[in-house]
Order: sequence, then C-alpha cells, then structure tokens
Amino acid sequence: MDDVVCKLLSQKYLKDENGNILKDENGRERFKIDEREVPLISVDRVWGDEYYKGNAQGLRPSLRFKMNALNYEGEERLIYMGEEYELIRPDRTNQSEITLICQRRSNNVKQ
Repeated sequence: MDDVVCKLLSQKYLKDENGNILKDENGRERFKIDEREVPLISVDRVWGDEYYKGNAQGLRPSLRFKMNALNYEGEERLIYMGEEYELIRPDRTNQSEITLICQRRSNNVKQ
C-alpha cells in the first residue's frame, strides 16, 4: 500500500540578530531544512505527453501528487515513500486542490 502522506521540504536561511544571512567558513549561506507532513489526495504517474514534453526540456517528470491547496506553501522539494522529489511545476486543478508535477531527485545533486 502506498503512503497517504508526503513531507514537504522548505529551506530556511539562518540569520543573525540583525537579519543578515549567516555563512559558513567557505562563504556558503547556511540554512536548515524544515519538513512538514501533509496528507495526499492521490499519487499518479505523469501522462505520456507530459513526460515527453518534459524530457525534451531536459526534465524527467515521474509523479503527480494531488493535495489540498491550503497545504502547499511554495515548497520546491518533497519526500514520498523514502525518495526525494523536486517540483517541476504546480498545477492548480481547482480552488481547493493542487497537483505537483515532480521528478525524482538525482543522487549526485548537492543541496
């Protein structure tokens, strides 16, 4: 049985008391990843034409996650069934639902 929830991942930059973004010893901005579990309405594979159009643009769309639109706050990544996915685009199906078209995150991509 598939999971009925996913974890939406949001990246928050760490800031000092003056609101400046903190940096590590290599000059990279420091951040933390917040996970928020949300219920899913459905999970489907992407449609054939959507896969081929995305593939032509260098994308690899694989799954469509449908959820209540109130649960989505602009996150760009999520975890489902232990795998991390990147958002390709959100698709507002109606006022109360949103579908997130996602591709599986590559193992060699750094955060």
